[in-house]
Amino acid sequence: MNHRVFKNAAWIIGCKIAQSLLNLVIGLLTARYLGPSNYGIINYVASVVAFAVPIMQLGLKNTLVKEFV
Repeated sequence: MNHRVFKNAAWIIGCKIAQSLLNLVIGLLTARYLGPSNYGIINYVASVVAFAVPIMQLGLKNTLVKEFV
């Protein structure tokens, strides 16, 4: 049992590390391609969306469940 737990945990941690490295490489290449001004605009919009999405989703899940049922 413990062997399976550690094996699964290792896969999850490895996946998170690989995902972080891939995000870093893609972010570096995107910043280099777009330049400081265009990349800054994209980051600004992404931060606004990151703040707005949780607020918009507050009642959406309950409403969708009621509509589907």
